[in-house]
Amino acid sequence: MKPLFTNAELRQMDISAKRGKWIGLVKLTDIPAFAAWLSRREWICQSPDYGEVLRVHRNGLTRRVSYNGKFTSCGRGMMALWYTYQCFKD
Repeated sequence: MKPLFTNAELRQMDISAKRGKWIGLVKLTDIPAFAAWLSRREWICQSPDYGEVLRVHRNGLTRRVSYNGKFTSCGRGMMALWYTYQCFKD
């Protein structure tokens, strides 16, 4: 059985977890579908601020995906939402 993640991907995930920021995780082309998926799960999409491509709010929590012109970056909460989306997307 082929492993789900390669050793290089596992090392990168470990580095990202220690840094507290996930860089390049969320793909720009997947943002509209991801936002639609989140809105179906009671997240409210808000207008992103400068340097952000996605901002969602629910129950007092705000999650963001930032973009610096080259890479997207997000925190641990958005990373968990992204992987959940990857597992259960329609």
